[in-house]
Amino acid sequence: ELAAELLAEEDPDQSAPLLFLGHEDIPSGIVGLVAGRLADERHRPAVVYERQSETSRASCRSIPEFDITGALRGCAELLERFGGHRAAAGFTARNENLEPLKEGLLRAAEEALAGVELAPVIDIDAALPLGALRGKEIRLLSQMGPFGQGNPEPTFLSRGVEVAECRIIGNDGQHLRLKLRDQYGAGGGVTWPAIAFGLGEAGVREGQRLDVVYSLTADRRDYGLELRVKDVAPAVQNPEPKT
Repeated sequence: ELAAELLAEEDPDQSAPLLFLGHEDIPSGIVGLVAGRLADERHRPAVVYERQSETSRASCRSIPEFDITGALRGCAELLERFGGHRAAAGFTARNENLEPLKEGLLRAAEEALAGVELAPVIDIDAALPLGALRGKEIRLLSQMGPFGQGNPEPTFLSRGVEVAECRIIGNDGQHLRLKLRDQYGAGGGVTWPAIAFGLGEAGVREGQRLDVVYSLTADRRDYGLELRVKDVAPAVQNPEPKT
């Protein structure tokens, strides 16, 4: 939540090609996590720092199109120390150098990312009816784990899914708790519980048909499974019953 507030202050129109933000209340132990989340969600390089009394320590995460360590190397005179590789880096800088450092990194990003569409891209492993996810298929998916860096969880696209229930959750109404139905699934209709983080303002409503991108995840409430929705769009067309 703090990162979201800082982002709104630093880049209110969300147009900057590089995110650069920090605060004394961001613990150094999580700056990497915050930077990684911002880079993934906004598909642009992110620099997040913990501001201390005289210096700040930062973690940087990037996208394939931008060499963040190369950009830091071009601003080396403003840094106490730095290191990393193309996709991730860290540095320490004196507080009085943060603003010129930000300007230098923004210039580097503007040059390197000119013409690049800075929109998140979701890799989809398969398009399949929601009703195709049943016992046998779920067991096969579980055998592909454990999932994590280097072995990301499979991501699926299901079209024409009906929103059976929709409830806005979270302190700021940022998330959705859903039940998604495919009445034309093999062997009859099927309904899945789902969670959609960050999609509270996506305009989803009950009775609507959506094309849904999601992965399977554990439901911590009842130790079952649910869908973790990554993106939605109005259905291209309503599905027709298979004969």
